[in-house]
Order: sequence, then structure tokens, then C-alpha cells
Amino acid sequence: MPKKTSQQLIKELQEKLARQEEENKRLAAKVKELEIKNSQLMTVNALKDQTETHLWSIFAAFAQEVKERSGFEIVEDEQAVYELIKRGLETLRTVPHLQELIAEYSKRIRSLTSSSSERTQQCQARKEKPETTKLKEKVLKLARQIKSKERKLDMINEALAKIAKGANADSGSLEQAAKSIIEQATQSETREVDPIKSILHGRGAVPQLRDPDQQIGPSQPMGNYACPNCESSTDWIQMAEMRGYMRSLYESLGNLVQNTSYNYPIMGCKCGQVHLHTGNADVPVTPKRSVSQGFILESAYLMTCGIPLERTYQILDGKTFQIGSSTLQENLNAFYYEAGGKALVDGIEEIAKAATTAIADGTPLRILQQEGCSQKQTLLNGEGQFEKIDRDDEQAKAAILEAKGSELPKQPYVEVITSLPAAEKPFVLYKRLLSRSGASINSVMGSYSALTKLITDAYAGYGKLDNIKTHQSCLVHFLREVLVVIPVDDYAQMSASKSGFEQLKTKFKQMAPDLQLCLCAKALRLVFDNERTLDALDNSDPAARLEKVKKSRQEKSRPLMDYIDQFMQNLAPTAAVRVGTKWKASSSADAWAAPVVYYLNQRDNLRAFLDDPELVIDSNTAERAIRPFTVLRAACNFRQSIEETDVLLGYFTLFETARAAGIKNPVKWLKDFGRAYFEHQADAALTERRRVGLDLSREFCFPATPAPGFDMENWMPWTYAKDPERNF
Repeated sequence: MPKKTSQQLIKELQEKLARQEEENKRLAAKVKELEIKNSQLMTVNALKDQTETHLWSIFAAFAQEVKERSGFEIVEDEQAVYELIKRGLETLRTVPHLQELIAEYSKRIRSLTSSSSERTQQCQARKEKPETTKLKEKVLKLARQIKSKERKLDMINEALAKIAKGANADSGSLEQAAKSIIEQATQSETREVDPIKSILHGRGAVPQLRDPDQQIGPSQPMGNYACPNCESSTDWIQMAEMRGYMRSLYESLGNLVQNTSYNYPIMGCKCGQVHLHTGNADVPVTPKRSVSQGFILESAYLMTCGIPLERTYQILDGKTFQIGSSTLQENLNAFYYEAGGKALVDGIEEIAKAATTAIADGTPLRILQQEGCSQKQTLLNGEGQFEKIDRDDEQAKAAILEAKGSELPKQPYVEVITSLPAAEKPFVLYKRLLSRSGASINSVMGSYSALTKLITDAYAGYGKLDNIKTHQSCLVHFLREVLVVIPVDDYAQMSASKSGFEQLKTKFKQMAPDLQLCLCAKALRLVFDNERTLDALDNSDPAARLEKVKKSRQEKSRPLMDYIDQFMQNLAPTAAVRVGTKWKASSSADAWAAPVVYYLNQRDNLRAFLDDPELVIDSNTAERAIRPFTVLRAACNFRQSIEETDVLLGYFTLFETARAAGIKNPVKWLKDFGRAYFEHQADAALTERRRVGLDLSREFCFPATPAPGFDMENWMPWTYAKDPERNF
């Protein structure tokens, strides 16, 4: 056999090395893929371990809402449920972001998990299940009920489609209306809907970490270690590396606060102007305050995420840094009233007063100061202000009441007023009401002279606003009224058997009341489907978009609303009686009369959107804005004083308007604004001190009123959001 030349041997060796290199690359890619999968699994497991109880609580509340709205499918698989919750939490505005959630409830979670075995034994002794297990079972049971109801509704729709297909052409008007609704529902495209993503507009799963800020861990092993198996202390040999990505804090929450000193140069010009140069450094709330604006704004942000101020104080270990229990609240008040916060809120409210269309909703709130006022000694004058009188001075009381005053109500409310979703200058206003009466609502919204169109729920107090010409009632509230009384289980049983199918066919011919309501719900869903397609229209030319919306509503939504009106008018004689200007359920009415009465009282308001393309069909924007406030209320269900409440609502206005305007980092926006406003006010105060010959290095106060010349419009949220150099 001939010997191979050296060149042939080299060539074969090179080929083997190339093949080995390709194999190494393939194995490296496989290892990397496994690392990513392992990282994903670790993320899910960590999420389950750290936030298990609170996540299930959130999901329980969410599932309850889905059940009320119906039409959405909740998965039963536990792992998939966690994935949905995780996705929802990252975009849901009503709860803290995930890191804040973990920080806030870490103590509670540790207490639930640290002594789990001990508590389990106690539960077994009482023949009870652990809290987490019971909560899981409750949520999964609710999920199964929602999924079962969805399947039953599908069965009913299929059965009705068969019946409608075989209906005679010369059948009555109600049957023809039913047939038309069912045909449209059958022709509509079937889409898979992610229940959390569709309601919360989630962005999907979080991408895996790339390009970490820093690498941790020793670069190489150091020293000798005793083997836990053989106790040998010989040198170790490195065989591989454990690699991965994780999210970590720069500091623990207890180490975030630090005592710092500042030294800002005060610059003077020949013209007499004095300027305080702060650069990009954090500044105190006011010159005489010892807390930075950044600290206060982060605390305010946590409040709008549902974490009470007292818990922030505990988490940051305020006692260690000699922060008094009232220091945070006092500095929040100072930033709001003295450092420009209220000026921003006033600017946002000016835009709201100039808007022609708004969405509103309200929620109750306890204020101890108002609850503690004696109704015999405290009245409201004609301007809505508190006025104290002597307990037995009936003459003074009569004079106040004659001057359009009133007695002091005990239950205050928070009214949320928002712009339309596609507004050029969006706003989300939180206003305190003395009560939910029409007079209290009018005391706030009556001054919005340009406001002529309003979208709300069916609360009668909104009807007392004199300036409102067009009032749209929320169709989602109407749909809930209808869904509550539909006997889904009975119809599903009829759809599943031949004899039941014949009964359903008879009900269709007779147009049974509950069947008419089922068809109304179907028609409303088709209206919502049409509105979703309109939401996706291009808004670059608003006039053209409004024309398309009006045309689509006339062609698709109006016939559906006419069918609903036809059904409701047919049910009215047996369900409702007219008492004055209102409809009430008749004495012989069944349970299904409630949505009929609701519709008859709100008929014109439920149909207002058909003639006005600017109106939206629901008040979901205002309801979503209420949710973050209700989360905070659940953690701390009262406020001490009226002033404290007004400050809190001011911060909610700032942060929620910033989110609506598209500001990526609301805290940064307010810090940038606060620094600019601080410098402007300081310049005015120092210039005046220089003019009168006072020492510029001594402590000084801001002017009593905002100094002229500050460009507030440059700092309004919609202006800031459009500046890429600042909004990042």
C-alpha cells in the first residue's frame, strides 16, 4: 500500500479539524439553546415562588371581571395561567411593576413561605386547606366556569344558526331581525383572542436578557477547597462555567437612601441677573427642605402604583436616616404647592376645560376630616366651601341654605375625567367630590364650558350637567345587564339534545323573552367587533377618519342597534311601566325585566354614538384610570385630610396623564421639570436679594407666587413626549 505524502496527510488533518470545528459550533448552539430554555424555566419558577399568593389574588379579580364580560376564554393549565399573569402584570397599570410588586410584598410572601410546613400542620389540625391552595382552587374553578359558559354560548349560537337557516321567508319581523343578527355573526371572522392581552393590551412575553450591564462572579477559582464527598483538599480543576442572565438591583431597597450635601454655584451677571447652576444634579424640594425631589417623586410614583406612603417609609428604613413619619407627606405637599406640581395640574385642567368631549366615572373614598365634621356645625356655602356656625344658630344655617348652600355629606367621591383615547393632548384628571350628587358633579364639571359631549355610565347625576348636549351611555354596562339574566345553562342543555333542539326551535318561533335578550347580547358583540376595526384606522387625517367611522356605523352598527331596539320595545309592555319620566319594572315582571328597564331609561344615550363619530361606545378609558386608585385604596382605604387627598389626586393626575401622553419615564419628566422650575424660582429670589443687597449665600425662600417668564407649555406632558432628546 503506497504511503501518503505529507501534503495528503496535512489535507486530511485539516478536513478532520474543519469537521470537528463544525461539530463544536453545533454543540455550542445546542448548549446556548438549552441555557435559554433553562433561564426561561428559572424565571417562571422564581415568579411562582416569590409572588404566588398575590398573583393568584390578582388573577382572581381579573377572572371575575372576565366572567362578568364573558366571551373570553381562560385557560385551566396552571403553568399557562402564570404566563398570562406575568404578561399582564408587565403592562397592567392598576398594579405595581413586577420589581415593585416583589419589593412591596416581600415580607408578606416570606411569611407565607418561611413557615409553610408549620401552617400546613395547623391547617390540617383544623381540617382546613392552606390559604394559597384554597385560592388556587377558587381561581381554577372560576376559570372552568368561564370556559364552560363560553362553550355553552357556542353551542347555543350553532343551534340558533341552524334554526335561523330553516326559518320561513315570510316569518315575523322579530324572527327576521333574529335571523339577520345570526347571519352576521356567522359571517364574521373567528379570531383567537388572548383574554389578558385583548383586555389589557399587553405586549407579550418579556424578551430574554442580552448585553448585561456588568458581569458578576469570580473570574477564576481561588484557594483550596475540601471536597464534600472525600474531604480531599487538593487543588480543584475547573471543568466548565455556569453561565446565564439575571435581573438584579444596584442596591438593596434598604440601602437606597443616603445623606448627601450639595454645593451649587451661584453665578452673577453684569446686568444684575443671578443664576443658580445645578447641572444635572438632584435638588431639594424647596431651598429649606432636606429631602430631594427625586426621593419625593419616586415615593409619589409608588403611591400611584398602589404602595402607601407608610410602607415606602418602612421599606426604605426611614428611621435609620432620621426621616420623620410625616416628612414624606409634608415634602409631597411642598413639591405640589411650592415647586410647580400644582402649576402642571392646572395646565392639564385648562386643556380639559377646552375639550369638547370627555369620559368620566367616579369611585368612593373615605376622608376622615370630612367624616369627622359635625353636620350641625359645618355647612357648605354656595361656593362649595366649608363654613362653620354655632350649633344652635338656626338663623345662620337658614341663610347659608337660602344662598344655595347645603348640609355637609359624609361620603366623598373621586371623579376621574379623561380625554378620548386618540386625543392630541390627552389628559387624565382626578377631582375630589364632596358626594356623588348631581350638584357635586356640577360643581366640578360645570366649569368646563367647552365640554358638550360626555361618555359615562348610566348614573343619573351626570344628567344634571347643563352644558352637556350629547350624552353617550356605556354599552359595556348595558351588555353586563343583559348577560346576567340570560339562562345559558338551560339553553345549552336544549342545544345538546334532539328534544331540546325542538324546544329551542319552538322558543325561536315564539320569540321567548330570554331568547330575545340572548340575541341582543349577540348584536352588541357585533357592534363591539365593528368598533375594534374602527380603532385600527389611520388617524393622520382626523376628518377623513371621522367620515369613515360615521359611514361604518351607519352601515353596520345602526341596523344592529335598531334590532336591539325592536326587541326591547317588544318586551316593554310586559316588563316595565312608566312612572313620570322614568321606567320601572312592573309588579308582574320576571328577572329578565332589569335590562329592559335599563335600556328604556337610557335609550337615547345608548344610541348617541350612531350620529356622532367622535363619541366612543364605552367608558373603559375612565374605568382603567380608576383602577390604580382603587389598588391604593385597597391598601389604605382612607385619607386623613382634604388637603392630603387633593395632593394625592394631583400626583395621580400627573402620572396617569404622563402615561396617556406617551412619556416613557414619568419620574424623569417630573425631575427634569422640578429642577428647571427650582432654578427659575431660585434665580428670581436671588436676583431680588442681590438688588436689595442681601447675602446670596444665606438660606432663602421661593417667591410667594410663581416668578414670571417660566415656559410651562414646554413642560406639559404632550410637549415633553414629542421631544426624543428628553423622552427616553
